[in-house]
Amino acid sequence: MSKPHTYQFFHNPRPTWPSFLGHGKNIFMFRTPFSPLLWALLVSAFSWGDFAFAGYDFEANVTARAYPIGGTLNFEGGYGFPTWGADSLESKGVFYGYLRPGYQASTAISYNSGEIYFDVFPISFFGLRVGKEWITNTKEYKDYDCDRLNCEDDFQKQYIEGRLALGYGKAFFATRFRQTDLSAATETQNFAEEVMGLEARGIGDRVEILTSALGYKIYEDWSVLFLNVYGQMDKIKGFSRMNTLNVSHRRGEYQIMLGVGEFNSPLAPREVTALFQLSWTPYHRIGFF
Repeated sequence: MSKPHTYQFFHNPRPTWPSFLGHGKNIFMFRTPFSPLLWALLVSAFSWGDFAFAGYDFEANVTARAYPIGGTLNFEGGYGFPTWGADSLESKGVFYGYLRPGYQASTAISYNSGEIYFDVFPISFFGLRVGKEWITNTKEYKDYDCDRLNCEDDFQKQYIEGRLALGYGKAFFATRFRQTDLSAATETQNFAEEVMGLEARGIGDRVEILTSALGYKIYEDWSVLFLNVYGQMDKIKGFSRMNTLNVSHRRGEYQIMLGVGEFNSPLAPREVTALFQLSWTPYHRIGFF
């Protein structure tokens, strides 16, 4: 089983954008097994629950991808501290900044990961995240060549990521760029990067992933989203893409998402894929991400 990628962009409902983004308008906002990156992407892109103020946040979800096949149970939490603009935050505006330490954990029985990170947002819709993830996998990925590549091992990822969100009326756009340094406990064999289906150098490599989403809120609790994810390895040249069209429905603290599209990478040739996610968010986070 490979690890699906998770997709989260926006978390909070209908904050009002300033005039240069459309005055008085409202915005709304997979891991192979499914990675926290893709999970985070999908959940935030579709999450529009109660507006979150500073404080503790938590979310749990089940995410699955048809190709490369994978699925994980995921947990994420953190604590947001506003650094300025408390009045704007309380009035659901966008002119505020914040800091937020957080964590993620995922499991698929044979695949387990833990991650810590720190968000720095000088303004609510633009900021940075730095983090580190530890992964243990004890089973071959079904859709990757694990006879040639190291799939069962302990892995580490250290990353820095930039995030930007824009919106006008019921339409929204969000993008994130992540640069990740990869390493494996066994350095004598190249290994499989599970999120984007790329081959990484055994002594270490770097992958860059650009994720973009363009969406529209069609009804109060329904949204559609076109998602594009592009990944590129540094030392062992290769790139992968995934494009999906997704629809989401939110009901109280729960949200369900379905998507269909295609995935293509050097380790997993082009084929139709599908996404599924069911999430529970009892405590929403500060900001849009």
